[in-house]
Amino acid sequence: MAKILVMEDDPSVASALHDLLKPEGLSVDMTMDPADGLERAQTGNYDVAVTDLQMPGLGGLEIIEQLQR
Repeated sequence: MAKILVMEDDPSVASALHDLLKPEGLSVDMTMDPADGLERAQTGNYDVAVTDLQMPGLGGLEIIEQLQR
């Protein structure tokens, strides 16, 4: 089973993504806090990380750049 981390600060979008992915048999972890998401992505064993590009404090592009390092 694929393990996915979703980083989204809008509750309605986060809920929609969860509702789309979970029925496909995927393990879905959610966070609305970008700093928490970065830490979880770095320390967790995720197959995919999905991030919002515009979040307060730490944007999705910054998260992607840090994960690529």
